[in-house]
Amino acid sequence: MLGSTAIIEDSDFVYLGEFSFRQFETSAIRKLTKASEEAKIMFQWLSSKAVISSKSMRIADSLSIEVEDENG
Repeated sequence: MLGSTAIIEDSDFVYLGEFSFRQFETSAIRKLTKASEEAKIMFQWLSSKAVISSKSMRIADSLSIEVEDENG
């Protein structure tokens, strides 16, 4: 989120093996850069979170992976 503007929304549904976190992160950073330039503000990336779940899975059973740097 950048203020009240959603940069990337959590509505992607992909099959196992299709998703590339690196590609997703790169796309998100490009969109955020464009939005921040339009708003005339700067941003700094601190961390990311990947949440892995499936249809009919309880939220408590999903996997949440913190990504603290681009090499992690």
